[in-house]
Amino acid sequence: MRMDESCLRCHGNPDDAPAALLERYGSTAGFHRPLGKIIGLDTVAIPMAKISEKLWPELLKALLVSALGLLLFFLFIVSTTRLLITNRLTMISRHFVTSAQQSDYLQIKPLEIKGKDEICDLAVSFNTLSDKLKHFYSSLEMQVKERTRELENTNVQLRQEIGERKRAEEALRESQTEFRNLASHLQEISENERKAIAREIHDEVGQAMTALKMDISSLADSVGDNMIMLNKIGSMAALINSTLSVVRRLQTELRPHMIDDLGLGETIRWQLSEFEKRSKVFCSIDISADIDSLGEKLSITLFRVMQEALTNIARHAEAGNVHVAIREENGKIAMEIKDDGKGIAPEKIRDSRSFGILSMRERVTALGGSLEISGEPGKGTVVTAKISGNGGE
Repeated sequence: MRMDESCLRCHGNPDDAPAALLERYGSTAGFHRPLGKIIGLDTVAIPMAKISEKLWPELLKALLVSALGLLLFFLFIVSTTRLLITNRLTMISRHFVTSAQQSDYLQIKPLEIKGKDEICDLAVSFNTLSDKLKHFYSSLEMQVKERTRELENTNVQLRQEIGERKRAEEALRESQTEFRNLASHLQEISENERKAIAREIHDEVGQAMTALKMDISSLADSVGDNMIMLNKIGSMAALINSTLSVVRRLQTELRPHMIDDLGLGETIRWQLSEFEKRSKVFCSIDISADIDSLGEKLSITLFRVMQEALTNIARHAEAGNVHVAIREENGKIAMEIKDDGKGIAPEKIRDSRSFGILSMRERVTALGGSLEISGEPGKGTVVTAKISGNGGE
């Protein structure tokens, strides 16, 4: 403690010192001190009840004031945060949702938030991203439009090409139909010519050779025992007989009249017998269908196909055995010619220069049938013709 004016009441004049101090300290010595000097320390005993009586109301008041201040400060912080952060974040979020729902990204509006904090930076980033998205969308839309135009042009070209191809296919089908009709007509003409030539051979050459044979027989009777003349006449008769055999064979190959007289079955058997004699290839036949009642076109076609197949076997197959089977399958006549030769090569089946195969296929196709040829090296070849029972009649 330092002496000041308030201390003079006790310490200025010892005679003026209160009686309580005199009783407490016993004398006034040391009470007087000059102003500004430290005079010592003193403690005063005050009861806690008095202190509590005075202190707690003040303390409670201070606590209430502090709590109210803290509450007001918290409300201020919350409202400020909501105003500065939450509301702006909600606005940004809503803007995000609205922008995401836009069907046209070019219609996205920029986000307008003023300030220089992180939320404003977020808004700026969104606007930058939105601008890039608009640019990308605009570029993509231009590419799509360009690609669409290219596809439309390509589609137009494809349609034109498809139309041209369809027209070409239609023309090809018409050409094939005309070709088949022409081939069928030519085959019909050929058969008629064969028939006419066979008739001419029978009527002219055959009769002439028969008359010549009769004249040779008469000449033999008139020469008597002249052995030289008889030998000459015998040689001439043998030559005439041989010529007659050739004439009959040519006549039959040109037009097998046996089909009209004996039926297709016997004609095929006779043809196989003749083939066996000439080629020394053993032939067998199995007929399980009624082929003698077939129409003329179908009978001639089957016979010609078999003739061509036998010709190919004699020329190329080097076979030892040939088997012919004729049966009925689902209303169709199926004829199968099988040999045990060296087998046809696959490229030969498709070779456009294989005129024998082309001839067989065209004959069968002209009647609405199908021709299949298969072969394996060393295991022979199988030719199968299937034609409807009415045979195009």
